Amino acid sequence: MMLRAPELTDVDALYLWENDKNRLEQGRTGLPLSRKVIWDYVNNYDQIALSSTDVRLMFDHEEFSPAGVVDLYDIELSASRSFVSIYVAQRCRKQGLGTLALEEVEKFARDHLGLQQLCAVVSSANLPSLALFTKAGYVELTKLPQWVRDASGELVSAILFLKKLSIPSNT
Repeated sequence: MMLRAPELTDVDALYLWENDKNRLEQGRTGLPLSRKVIWDYVNNYDQIALSSTDVRLMFDHEEFSPAGVVDLYDIELSASRSFVSIYVAQRCRKQGLGTLALEEVEKFARDHLGLQQLCAVVSSANLPSLALFTKAGYVELTKLPQWVRDASGELVSAILFLKKLSIPSNT
């Protein structure tokens, strides 16, 4: 599993993923994005997290490049915390890649950004993501009623998850 910055060769995949009907309903904006907006974002990507509250990382695994994308958003360095979201490409699902990507982004968040906690907001209708975050050791904190829209446009609850990042031992 390798995390990396987005590249111009990722624009087509990001365009498809950002405009995936299921992701739109789960996402933060709920709005489709144009290829130009995505191209501009990738072309001007600033990977210095200190200048931004968001970090987007692509992940690759063996023959899958890209296999998906992980976002750290609303990063608060002073509070050592961030939110995390993940999208695994359709062809890469049910192979454990989401778990591997979360493990890698947790190490990145801890070791490079000094974060101690990650939170995730997951639609109660998104059963694969609920299972992924639970399996990855995230603890359910609360249920947020009528928080996100489902595929039919109805507001459904979301689950707020938290994971405290362990400090690696120096052995």
